[in-house]
Amino acid sequence: MLTPGTNEADLYTIRTDGTDQRQLTTSNSTSIYTAWTPVAWSPDGTRILVNRAMAPVSGSADQTWPSEVHIVNASNGHDKFVTTGYAVDWLEHR
Repeated sequence: MLTPGTNEADLYTIRTDGTDQRQLTTSNSTSIYTAWTPVAWSPDGTRILVNRAMAPVSGSADQTWPSEVHIVNASNGHDKFVTTGYAVDWLEHR
């Protein structure tokens, strides 16, 4: 979900019945588009493995989207940077 006034899509949780929507990440980027993509929940349901990807710099020869792997705490939104790359690859090779 895109956070109003920013160019960053934040990560939210919500119950399957549509109640208890909670924002986990907080954006402040107004100059670059950033997106969080959930990949997997921890077995105990307390953390989410996610990718954080940023749009390439306009005019750059390299138009790939740099990506980082993070683990986000589902109760308080605290995120921990793990590595660069893609969470799916990291999950499959752990």
